[in-house]
Amino acid sequence: MLDVRDLIRIEAVAAHGGFTRAATALGMTQPALTRSIAAAERMLGGQLFRRGRRGAEPTSLCRMVLADAREIIGRMRELHERLAQLRGGSGEEISVAAGPFPLETICLPAVRAFQASHPRIRVRLETLPWPAALAQLRARLCDLAVVTADASFEGTDMVVTPLPAQRLAFVVRRDHPLAGAAAGLSRILAYPLVTTAHLSPRLHAVLTKARGDGVRARRPDLPFPAVLVESASAWIGLLEGTDNVALTTLAPAARALVAGDVVLLAAEAPSLTTRHALVHLAARPPTATGAAFMAALTDANADAIALADKLWEGQEPAAGLRQPETAMRKRKHRT
Repeated sequence: MLDVRDLIRIEAVAAHGGFTRAATALGMTQPALTRSIAAAERMLGGQLFRRGRRGAEPTSLCRMVLADAREIIGRMRELHERLAQLRGGSGEEISVAAGPFPLETICLPAVRAFQASHPRIRVRLETLPWPAALAQLRARLCDLAVVTADASFEGTDMVVTPLPAQRLAFVVRRDHPLAGAAAGLSRILAYPLVTTAHLSPRLHAVLTKARGDGVRARRPDLPFPAVLVESASAWIGLLEGTDNVALTTLAPAARALVAGDVVLLAAEAPSLTTRHALVHLAARPPTATGAAFMAALTDANADAIALADKLWEGQEPAAGLRQPETAMRKRKHRT
């Protein structure tokens, strides 16, 4: 029997016209997607796509499946809401798919602030690479995606609200060979880099270009990046006892920086920034509570920028670490 994941994958192949682009959008490998579609075809007893030079063309069987897919997904959402009402609360839920940079930097603080003013609304938060987060949004399995503003927003079905940019930084253990020394990007990137597997194309190009001389002068056999993991907290944890260098926003590293366990590298790299964007489907404008959560994310982004400024200035942001005072706490959000 087909499940919702099968429907999402079938819809993605049809929308992108081929398996390679669909696999990228879903955050999975092309062979894994091909096997999944083949398994669905065996269950259905027929071919879903005709493969040719022009890509993957949906068959009549595929069009029949797609015609019902949206209704099935919608009914599943309604079922979740009814179950939520039985368990208590208002029955309303905000479902958010977020990339690793925005998750710990702005999503978690936004959830804490949102809960204070909307205690009866459930928040469902899932960490996904940005291509998969956008695929979830298109499949209507989430209400909002929080992803890099450098993402590929194909078509006109999405409403994209970019937030102000945040500065990225290289962080190392306090006794790292580069700690306390001025170092250019090439020298920094000669050490093992820990970051997300889904850097934006712009950031990846900047880092790859800067690495050139450094890798030849040091360890040409090191993979680049060396460690790929979708958790900002894990990046900081992987610094202990190693020569790893983490590329991160500063909010996830704040506690370790204040404690003196890690230090910032003073690299002049104005192009190393990340800009998050709030994305929803044009056909599904946010509800009043959805708009309130988006406002909480906007406030959290401003707080993260202010906290980063304090850390760069070498000031201890104690209040910011204990109880960030957001604009949301200073006023009542619209409901």
